[in-house]
Amino acid sequence: MKNKKIIIPIIIILAIAGALSLWYFKFRPQRAVPVVNGPTIDQKKQQDETNAAQKKEAAENNTQTAPVTAPTSDSIKLTATQESNNTVTIITKLTGVSDGSCRLDISNGGETTTQTANVIYQPEYSTCAGFSVPINSVGKGVWNIKLTLTNRGTVASQTTTQEIK
Repeated sequence: MKNKKIIIPIIIILAIAGALSLWYFKFRPQRAVPVVNGPTIDQKKQQDETNAAQKKEAAENNTQTAPVTAPTSDSIKLTATQESNNTVTIITKLTGVSDGSCRLDISNGGETTTQTANVIYQPEYSTCAGFSVPINSVGKGVWNIKLTLTNRGTVASQTTTQEIK
């Protein structure tokens, strides 16, 4: 008799647990899975690695056919982005330019800094090899940024300003 008193509550508990499990896995409302447009982080990383490898190969082998035109100030697109590590990244897009050199001059008040880099050819647009400027090199404030491009004896330049906080 004592065993029946223990077994019946156990059976009832197991039946309730089974019914709840069935409801949870079969009949509960499903949460919508968010739709993400665009590449995943891994896909973007892979694309960035592929692009970097293609740039390096093009620079080393110079196998691609490069345009031959004289650069103008319209050939240069210049942007500056303040980074969280107390630097400013200067991004350059050079259209119709296959080789040459870049000179970056930045001034803020009486402070100035200069960097140089080579042009890296890409079919869509070329770029300067890269500029990362420490903020403390000219201080915070309104930076006057000038990029001078020298290509096959022709010189072109573009300027912009950027407030650095």
